Amino acid sequence: MKTFLLTTLLLIWIPPLGLRAAEPAKQGLAEIIASIPTRSSLEASIRDLDRGSSRPSVVPRDGEPVVPTLVSREEATAILRKAQNAFNQLRTTLKVGTSIFDYPGILALGTPAFSGGANGNYRLKLGIPPGWAWAQEQGANPDEFSVDFDSKGVITQIAPVVYKH
Repeated sequence: MKTFLLTTLLLIWIPPLGLRAAEPAKQGLAEIIASIPTRSSLEASIRDLDRGSSRPSVVPRDGEPVVPTLVSREEATAILRKAQNAFNQLRTTLKVGTSIFDYPGILALGTPAFSGGANGNYRLKLGIPPGWAWAQEQGANPDEFSVDFDSKGVITQIAPVVYKH
């Protein structure tokens, strides 16, 4: 009888402890995703680096008016380095078989594109676009990756983005 009560008490206490441990990790992941600029902001930072000065650039955001900003080369480099580190952290936490919706805010970082297939597959391109640390016209960009998921949101593949001509 004592064994039964002890086992029952352990089963009641263990699941909440496991959930409490997962909550901080999920909150940390949400903070990482929230710290990453949108793809259009990253492209604007790369354009600012190409200009070599602090001329105004346009950073469009979905649902917001176009706002001209002044970004120096140093500020653009800092934005890109911070985004690169955050994307590297995000890439290591993404797991095939989990839901894309387990990563709140990730869909806002790119534009999901329909990639075909019988199950309605989608591809989300994440990372630093070409033109900053990777100026090649072809090949795999080391700072960019794609997340493929099906119509139910289950991640099916995480792969590098390969550019071909």
